[in-house]
Amino acid sequence: MAPWSKDWYNIVFIDGFIDHGISNLPNSGISIDSLNSSQDKIGLLTDVSDDGFAALNSAFLSDGLILSIEKSFDPNAVLNIIYYSSGSNLEFNNPRLHITAQEKSSSIVLENYVGGSPNVSLTNSVTEIELKPSAKMTHYRLMSESNDSFNIGYERVKLSDDSSFDSSSFFSWG
Repeated sequence: MAPWSKDWYNIVFIDGFIDHGISNLPNSGISIDSLNSSQDKIGLLTDVSDDGFAALNSAFLSDGLILSIEKSFDPNAVLNIIYYSSGSNLEFNNPRLHITAQEKSSSIVLENYVGGSPNVSLTNSVTEIELKPSAKMTHYRLMSESNDSFNIGYERVKLSDDSSFDSSSFFSWG
């Protein structure tokens, strides 16, 4: 299962769609849109001509998340984005995430890919992160899916002057 704390902001996707009933979203310091309402953000950092899996994600994406982290966002708050694949009716998942860390903002982002199905599944994710001047982000990616899951991750990060991006990835199967 994905890391979870009631003290974190947890944004949960189940089989590719955000679940507002489980998610607890911040009231300030961050703006959140779905990809369906912000089509102009899709592919700003992703050149689908250089990666077939990114092109496949663009062709089959159903929903995703656009986040803008403001300077006023609590720098100690954890933004936990969970992509859960049940495997019950969707064996091919194409999540998309676009984050803009605004000037002088600071954030901690956990990106979790989890599932518990014995069925074979493929997750083909695209993450785009843009840091404006003097923005700071600590980013963790945890992939903890079943032994029969495959995960292809495409990530692009654009840094501006004096920005910093620290990222770590962890894998756990079984």
